[in-house]
Amino acid sequence: MLVGVEKTLLPTLNIMKSKRDTISLKEVERLAGFGFIDKEIAYILDVGVTTLNKYKHEPEFKSALERGKLVADKKVVKSLYNKAVGFKHDKRYYPPDTTAIIFWLKNRRPDLWRDKHEVEHTGEVKLTKEERAETVNRIKGYYTDQN
Repeated sequence: MLVGVEKTLLPTLNIMKSKRDTISLKEVERLAGFGFIDKEIAYILDVGVTTLNKYKHEPEFKSALERGKLVADKKVVKSLYNKAVGFKHDKRYYPPDTTAIIFWLKNRRPDLWRDKHEVEHTGEVKLTKEERAETVNRIKGYYTDQN
């Protein structure tokens, strides 16, 4: 303890308060709810990203951050959904957007809509020397024609 300083004076001298003690969890939740990323939240709270990451180890802080991010994510999901299916706003109709539909389907149903499909091949392809030479020549011809 500090010599010559009464315990009752410590809070008024602000000696025992850390930066973390001055940060409101409601403010953290609100900032995350606006869609700010961790780097931006750290900047607004006037702490480093490393410090913010340390704060995330505190259950209350982590929970406030997660609650806020969930609010922002719900808004985006609702907007994406509306854009994909079409919506009305101020008596005006906005038709479904193809890009939003594709994005939604590729992420919600990748088994049916993703661009890359995994195909497992078992066995072997047997070509005679002549078939192999013909295939190689066809491939070479394709690339020669493209240039």
